[in-house]
Amino acid sequence: MTKTDIFKLKQSISFEDLLFNLGFENINVQMKRCSCLLHGGDNKTSFSWNNDVFYCYGCGKSGDKISLVQEIKKYSFQEALQYLGNLAGIPIDIKPGKKQNFDRLEFPVKYCEFLARKIIIDYYDKLIADMETEIEKLTKDLKISQNKKLIEQELYKLDSDIMYLNFQKGEVK
Repeated sequence: MTKTDIFKLKQSISFEDLLFNLGFENINVQMKRCSCLLHGGDNKTSFSWNNDVFYCYGCGKSGDKISLVQEIKKYSFQEALQYLGNLAGIPIDIKPGKKQNFDRLEFPVKYCEFLARKIIIDYYDKLIADMETEIEKLTKDLKISQNKKLIEQELYKLDSDIMYLNFQKGEVK
């Protein structure tokens, strides 16, 4: 099995399907967050993923789909490939006794770190965008409130002016 075959295998199953099949709970597909099964945490946002890698903010573990299967199922690299193959409906033939030429870390460590940082940055970018939207809404509400106050002040002045004019005419009410 070549690195290209392994890459295609990992791309053939979504992270969401893999997480569900591994028994993860509270999966939020839109935010790409869930509880971490690795350390048993119940924080619904501690475990994060993108198409290639995962990162847990609770236990600090990260990796790709293969390493996640290895961690959860306590499988060897070859067994994890077979597990993914079964989920994807792709038969994986690993001959016993024959040394396979597997690179356990298909992605260099620096690339995995980059992707983990990207997940964090994407999360905070979305958080900031949501906060900016909320600030805009609050600012709009504040402007409306300020405008109402100005209108009330102007109406009070008009009432005062009308009362003064009526007083001048001798029509005090």
